Amino acid sequence: MTDRRSGYPLDTVVRAADEGRRIREVDVPYLTRAGKSEVTGTWRGTFQAVRDMRKVLAR
Repeated sequence: MTDRRSGYPLDTVVRAADEGRRIREVDVPYLTRAGKSEVTGTWRGTFQAVRDMRKVLAR
């Protein structure tokens, strides 16, 4: 893995697809989150995520 921030799921999927692996989505049960979300939704965070994902896709 090269991106250790927000792009690592994309990096994983791209690498798996490049290797010819099949990818599927599986629903899993989970509990409601306790407490306040740490995701701020700032423009800076969004810009950083887009920049990270562009780097992954450019490879």
